[in-house]
Amino acid sequence: MIGDILIRFYQQQPEEIEPQDFCGIVLIDELDLHLHPKWQRQLPSLLSAVFPQVQFIASTHSVIPFLGAPENSVFLKVKRSKEQGIQVEQINIDIINLLPNILLTSPLFDLDIKPQNNRSLTLVRTEETYDEAKLNDEIRASLKAFEESENCKTLLDELVDIVGDDESHSLISLMDTLSLLVESYENEHYPMTEVSAQEVLQSIMQEHGLRESDFPEIGDQDKILDILNGEQQLNRLQIRALSERFQVSEMVFS
Repeated sequence: MIGDILIRFYQQQPEEIEPQDFCGIVLIDELDLHLHPKWQRQLPSLLSAVFPQVQFIASTHSVIPFLGAPENSVFLKVKRSKEQGIQVEQINIDIINLLPNILLTSPLFDLDIKPQNNRSLTLVRTEETYDEAKLNDEIRASLKAFEESENCKTLLDELVDIVGDDESHSLISLMDTLSLLVESYENEHYPMTEVSAQEVLQSIMQEHGLRESDFPEIGDQDKILDILNGEQQLNRLQIRALSERFQVSEMVFS
């Protein structure tokens, strides 16, 4: 393309020797046609650098050339309709720091970028790059493997012993994360009818003939009443103690 432009300029302006001295207007239809995306991005800036005194007017249906558009570029959008014919609209938008997804959903393209065969928005990948998506897949796979291993449960038990009731402990975030992993695994493999911790506690009290004062692992009578009334929640240490005392899964209190 550049060679063709040079030949035509030399024919029309034979007195000029250097490409940067050529002046004129060049029209390029389908700038992106048959070009690899890397060249689609490089070509606009390359043309402006080689021919600084030439005004280029180019059309494209690709978002990639916008990534290499020179500063102060003007963007015109051509619309066609049976009722109004051909219309040209200038789109005033600063694209310097915009990535393809933003450009595609901007007034320049007005494109719905959701995959056409997508069945759920929760499955749409929103990473910026393929490498990010690949890394996230690897992290999910590692978490899944760890979640299904005994190491996860063992580590959680150890963290519960270390953290105790100290909600400001430096390991509290790790303990909460592991709790979610264990809960997710047990929900997936051992689904249960949802019952509140308060209902479970009330059922245990009725079954064993216990009163509010019979739960030293939870606290005094007032704390038991607050939990039964839903004003407080059982913490991890209390749940573990109840699980061991009554030989039930910790999940029934979660």
